[in-house]
Amino acid sequence: MRCLLAALLFLGSSLGADLPRFGDESVNRFVAEADAAARRGAPLTPEFWSWVDRHPEVRAGLLFARHPMPAVHAANLDLLRRSVTPQQADRYAHLLLAVAVNGDQPLRAEAEQAPASWPEPVTRVAAWMRASGTSYLQAMGDAAAALGAAGVPAAEAARDRGFWTKVAHASGAYPPRLAASVPAHIRWLVDRLDAPAPEGGKQPWPAFPMAKAPWPLLTWFRDVPPERERDWVWDYYWGKLPGQSKSGIIGYGRYSWDYDRVPAVKHKASAWHPSSLPRIWEDGGVCGRLSTMGDTFRRTLGIPARGAGQPGHRAFVSYGWDAKRGLWTFGVGQSIAGIEVTTSSPELAQPAEFLRNGAVNCQALVGAMNLGLERWTRARILAWHAQELPVAARDRARRDALALNPYDLGLWRQSAEAAPDVPALARVLAEMDALLVNPNGRLEEAERLSASTDFATLGGGDPKARSDVGNSVARVAGDALLRQGVERLLAAGGSRAELRSMVRAEIGRRAALGLPHGSLVTVQLLTRLDLLADGAAPVLASVESGVRAADALKGKARERALSDLALRLAVLREADPAQVEAWSSRIIASLAGPSRWTLDKDGKPVPDKLLADLHGLRAHALRKLGPPAKGKIALALAQFEEGRPRPAAVPASPSR
Repeated sequence: MRCLLAALLFLGSSLGADLPRFGDESVNRFVAEADAAARRGAPLTPEFWSWVDRHPEVRAGLLFARHPMPAVHAANLDLLRRSVTPQQADRYAHLLLAVAVNGDQPLRAEAEQAPASWPEPVTRVAAWMRASGTSYLQAMGDAAAALGAAGVPAAEAARDRGFWTKVAHASGAYPPRLAASVPAHIRWLVDRLDAPAPEGGKQPWPAFPMAKAPWPLLTWFRDVPPERERDWVWDYYWGKLPGQSKSGIIGYGRYSWDYDRVPAVKHKASAWHPSSLPRIWEDGGVCGRLSTMGDTFRRTLGIPARGAGQPGHRAFVSYGWDAKRGLWTFGVGQSIAGIEVTTSSPELAQPAEFLRNGAVNCQALVGAMNLGLERWTRARILAWHAQELPVAARDRARRDALALNPYDLGLWRQSAEAAPDVPALARVLAEMDALLVNPNGRLEEAERLSASTDFATLGGGDPKARSDVGNSVARVAGDALLRQGVERLLAAGGSRAELRSMVRAEIGRRAALGLPHGSLVTVQLLTRLDLLADGAAPVLASVESGVRAADALKGKARERALSDLALRLAVLREADPAQVEAWSSRIIASLAGPSRWTLDKDGKPVPDKLLADLHGLRAHALRKLGPPAKGKIALALAQFEEGRPRPAAVPASPSR
């Protein structure tokens, strides 16, 4: 592997402003043709292309951020280059490139403006409010009466979905939230990055080493805040807001539903839009608003950050720099779950996709950047080139690219998909681990929290930034590729017993590496293969043992056991519905009763998760059985609800 890597790199670093060259002349022709096509397709000034040629990394990035290069990428880059000083264009060339190539649309060159006028019905309501001294809060308290007093038919207002928001703007209750010009914001940002910290400022500055960061980590800066909000962020960071008690990066705000459920908060008059950062800080919010404040605040200060999804929750992801180790880092802020279920995107076009919108792609990108931008770029060129090769030649091209950048998960997916049989799939998985897994590295251990977690009580939920990402990336990728590979080989008629043996061997191999497969493999996939290989009877018996064992546990141990059990029950939906219905009916009969029900904080009856999951399985089986089982549906519901608390009778009002 070292000899191959040396061969792939030997021509790369000594060619100055030239494009990367390879030992394979067909790749060199591919690169030269891409360069020529880009210049024909984006006929910009010679001065622009001369500037690009002076920045080899930017030139290669522009050509191969997407292939073939969209002309709009070059136009965007030229617009950004001309919006800053020549010195700034050179110093922050990677930032300009990253913003330019994010997406396939022209950058928003002008700031959004408030409408010069409002629809006539909106104007009438706003005029009535001013004339009568009615506040927006009062108008929203009785919207029908406000419309009547202003002479606006309710049906006319209902036809405009944004009617009352427009009334708020037109009446001056609060202003619209207007998008900023991207070039103007980038100029604002680099001006501040170049300036020293304000006099008396105690915060570190810059907050992130933008001038040295590789462009693939900077694509998120295309998403810019409104102009007034960026000034608010700047003043907050340096502690310059009136009455401000603390400064620095906002960790978390006040966890509250007031912004949506309390009219006095939701409809109050303000100098800021209700969704603006100052209003989130002032009014509070839940996961969506608070994590939005977290990522937007950081991005405004030049820290790469972006929103992220988790089951029932919104968090954010962020890149950073470990100055002591000289490595780039990745972390998830305000997180309640693991990277395997976290969604976000590096916002980079991929020659081959892996887990669309999976945040593990951001984590893998950090691993690649720590190997070096040159290796990542050269691997990317090889990956784009592979798409133009005959199918038989692509495997070698993928291997060459993966030798340079083993963090290209899309190429690993393609390699696994090309595996013709079970041994070949096992070899691909072992090869991936050999390149990614660090025997001394740490495996990410995600803290499992509730979607309603108030991170103010946990120190703010800042990202736990890490540079050692190989093991975590390998774990997520290995789980996904093994499951996908098994399903593909099953569909192609592969031996169920052979696949089960391979999965068991993979589980053992990964355990020996200290990198255990997750429950989607160790529980769900194995249960499915057992069902396919052995039939329903032994699997039902095994799951029943799991039901009894899980039910005997308490606390967190019970929660974990029930989570795994739910995966096995999901597999049973594929089994013979008559067998499953009879089995689940018998199990539910042995469990149902008052002890399986509790009342939530609102007094609503809530079933035990085990009982609910079993009932869901039984109901699914009955639906699959169709009309012949119709008479059992009411019986199943009655059995499930045995012991369910009934609402207390409301006493009758005394007669007068």
